[in-house]
Amino acid sequence: MSIWGTSSLPAMPDGMTGTSMSKILITPKPLLEQRKKARDHKVFMRFLALSPRAEAYYLQLEARRLNPHHHVRKIVALSDIYTPEASALHLTRRGDLLDVRLAPPDLSIYHINPQPACPDREEEHYHG
Repeated sequence: MSIWGTSSLPAMPDGMTGTSMSKILITPKPLLEQRKKARDHKVFMRFLALSPRAEAYYLQLEARRLNPHHHVRKIVALSDIYTPEASALHLTRRGDLLDVRLAPPDLSIYHINPQPACPDREEEHYHG
C-alpha cells in the first residue's frame, strides 16, 4: 500500500499470473534493440551523405578502430554543429549576390612625381 491508500503496482488483468506479466514487461527489449539499429542506420546514412568519399573513409575507420559506429556518431554530431552558414564568403546561390558597382579607386596619391633635387640649392643651404 502506498501513502494514498492504493497499491503501488498496477492491478494485473484477470487470469494473468506474475510470470506471464513479467513476459509482457520483458518483450520491449527486442523492440528497443530494433529502434537502436534504426537510429544507428539513420546516423550512418547521414554520414554517407556528408561526402562522396564517406564510404571509403568508413571502411578505413572500420579496419583501424574497434568501434567505428561511435566515431561515425561523433562525426555526424560535429557536422551538425559546424555546418557552414551563408555569409559574405559563402553564398548558396549566385542570385544571392548583390549587384554593387563601385567606382575605381583613386590611386593618384601613389603616383607622386618627386621634385628633382637641385644640387646647387642644397649646397647653398648647408654652406650658406
